[in-house]
Amino acid sequence: MWNVHKLRAKLLGYKIDPDELEAYRTVVPNTVNMHIELTKDHKLIATVKMIDGKKLDDDFLITEAKNQDELITMINDLVLTYRHVPEIYRPYFRRILMPSDAKNTKESLTLVKG
Repeated sequence: MWNVHKLRAKLLGYKIDPDELEAYRTVVPNTVNMHIELTKDHKLIATVKMIDGKKLDDDFLITEAKNQDELITMINDLVLTYRHVPEIYRPYFRRILMPSDAKNTKESLTLVKG
């Protein structure tokens, strides 16, 4: 019986192991907290401050975007890279982290695992 992941992998030409896919899902953090700055040329710069409630003292994660929607995509990619998720599995996790409305301000943004 085909599951959705195997079917999608076959259609896209990827050799995806569904068990490996689920294993990578566990490395995606539940929460990512960041500081947001608006530059003079109206770009958003996000600096990740915490992942799953742990401060990033030695690691420096930063990305930029033109708008909030693009910023969320860029942060997802940044976190997947930081957590060493291989490129062939990333399409399954592109927008796994989404904003938590209750915790966002103009200067901070929290994404939660969906």
